Amino acid sequence: MRRCAAGHLPGDLPPVVASILARRAPAAATMNAFYWQLFGGDVHASYPGLE
Repeated sequence: MRRCAAGHLPGDLPPVVASILARRAPAAATMNAFYWQLFGGDVHASYPGLE
């Protein structure tokens, strides 16, 4: 997901799927990083965008 968020989409994707990934990957990567902080026990993790 982080690679897609950085603009590295696989070349063999259908155009519709590539469009969805390009649009949604940045938010998904940000939330995934936040969830991993929580999963790792960081009870003081800041919700993305509220820093």
